[in-house]
Amino acid sequence: MKEYIEDGTFEPMKDESAFQTGKGVCYVPESGNAQYRRKDFLKLAGGNEYIAEVIFDLCEWTSPATILDEFDADDGDAFLEQGVPKSKLIELEIPFYDEEDDD
Repeated sequence: MKEYIEDGTFEPMKDESAFQTGKGVCYVPESGNAQYRRKDFLKLAGGNEYIAEVIFDLCEWTSPATILDEFDADDGDAFLEQGVPKSKLIELEIPFYDEEDDD
């Protein structure tokens, strides 16, 4: 199953098919102490499919929650361009540039 690495961590596992279908575990971070399914990514993303997909795509070895915490205003603007409502970004505490504040 998990491949143990010399430094005490595990080889991360990422399964695109499991993420797309919602069947089974789709991601295990390097720590090996958690297993994530599509529903876990959706929960982190406040139910927003697009944000969930972005978080999944960015996962390479770390926790998905860490990815979410590292989004900046440029990411927030990219989400807005993809139709994610400002209210969702505010709910998830993802910063964005608010053009209304540029007086």
